[in-house]
Amino acid sequence: MMHCSELLGFVANVLSNFAFVPQIIKSYRTKRVEDISIGMFAILVTTDLCWIAYAVPIHASNLWTSCMVEILLIIPMIVMWIKYRDNGRMVNY
Repeated sequence: MMHCSELLGFVANVLSNFAFVPQIIKSYRTKRVEDISIGMFAILVTTDLCWIAYAVPIHASNLWTSCMVEILLIIPMIVMWIKYRDNGRMVNY
C-alpha cells in the first residue's frame, strides 16, 4: 500500500510532466510558437538530464523515469518551435 507522501509524490510527478500537454496541443493546432521561450525548454531539458545523472546511481527510478517522460514531452515543443517559429513574423520585401 502506498503512503500518503508517496501518493502525493506520484501525483506531483504526473501533473508536472503533463503540464506541457496543453501547450503542445495549442502549438500544434495553431502552428504558432512565437510566444514560446525555447530557452525555458532548453533549461528544463538540461535540468532533467542532471536529475537523471543524479537519480540513476542512487536507484531512484521514480525520479529518472519522471525526468525521461518530461524530456519526451518537451521534444515535440522543440520540434514545433523549429518548424513553426517563422509563422508569426511579418516579412518585409
